[in-house]
Amino acid sequence: MFCAALALAMMGLGVQAFSSAAPATASATCQADPSATIAALPAGGTFAGSGCYLVPNGLLLTKPVTIDGGTYVDPSTTIPTRGAFQPVILVNSTSDVTLEHLGVVGGNPSGAFVRKLVGQAGIELKNTARVTIRDATVQGTFGDGLELWANAPGNMSPNTDLVVDGLTVTAAGRNGISPSDVSGATLSNVNVVSWGLTSIDFESDISGVGAGNVTISDSAWGGTFIQEAITGPLSFVRCTLTTKVQVTSRTPVGYPITFSGGSLAIGPKAKNIGIVVRGPTAVTFDQETFTRQPRPSGHPQVTPMWSVTGGASLMVTGSSLAPPLGTNDASSMVAITP
Repeated sequence: MFCAALALAMMGLGVQAFSSAAPATASATCQADPSATIAALPAGGTFAGSGCYLVPNGLLLTKPVTIDGGTYVDPSTTIPTRGAFQPVILVNSTSDVTLEHLGVVGGNPSGAFVRKLVGQAGIELKNTARVTIRDATVQGTFGDGLELWANAPGNMSPNTDLVVDGLTVTAAGRNGISPSDVSGATLSNVNVVSWGLTSIDFESDISGVGAGNVTISDSAWGGTFIQEAITGPLSFVRCTLTTKVQVTSRTPVGYPITFSGGSLAIGPKAKNIGIVVRGPTAVTFDQETFTRQPRPSGHPQVTPMWSVTGGASLMVTGSSLAPPLGTNDASSMVAITP
């Protein structure tokens, strides 16, 4: 990975490098913005990056290209006078784009949540098809590490046929990943290390817009929130999760949401519930391992393992449990199968 550990803090005209663990004192000089060179590529062309590049206005990709290598650094910390805060890499209304062996660095090395600056995603896809992200890192953004959205409100067609194989997100100011408008995606070897609000947040805030036919495998992250339209099955395979899983649905969901072959370490807060399912939807955990993180006080966790309400159903098969077990209301169902 070329300079994949670079991150940025503004210090005069200098660029300070840091690893995902802590800032370092070494400095590096980035190359000039390659936007014009990339824009001049023919459809299907490749930009072979090496070292780091300063992209104060982000990179905009609107045709089929491959970006192979390099670290792309946007040190911006304020919204432009005209226009919105841009992602570091925005793939917009195009297809057959590949981003591989590269790093993305924003202007927020601490990963603090700053509401007015969340437009600076690391990588954002809008109305795309057949995008591949391979062996990439995203660090220190004000917004999401990876955001899947649309050109709202004019074009709400989802991103389709996305493949992610190898993505690490560190110090994302909002969410690690936001699959807000996507139909057809496979993500593997994804690691969300740190985030400002939520690790993975399926949330569009628009009726009928959401995610479907998405599989995430062999990955690790914290909390999982699913609170948007489900337009196809969601599968989480051999994933290592911490904190909680929360599924909230206002309309009946006819597609399965399945967690299999992985683990959930319920968060350490005194009132933390591991699995929350609300509304007319069904969630299955199959061959999962449940544990509880210790509370800072040293006292044992006493909150229920799950809460299932509002016509929801929860099925747990072949999985270890982490008592005390949970509750459900009269309209909901919980089935536990050894």
